[in-house]
Amino acid sequence: MFPDLQPSQVHLMQGRGEPSQYEYGFQQVAIFSCLRNFWFWRFVCMSQFAVVYSKKQKKKDAKRSL
Repeated sequence: MFPDLQPSQVHLMQGRGEPSQYEYGFQQVAIFSCLRNFWFWRFVCMSQFAVVYSKKQKKKDAKRSL
């Protein structure tokens, strides 16, 4: 149709009010990837914290056993 235009521009030329399937899919993917990154980094931080915390606890236990 208009090969040099982006899908959003094509959909504007078609004059439809609702976003095209392409744009909607792209939004979903962007949101999903943000959420996935958030959960991934949260998991990394929590695991790092757990390692440090367990090391501290082991030191306390060692002192207590002496």
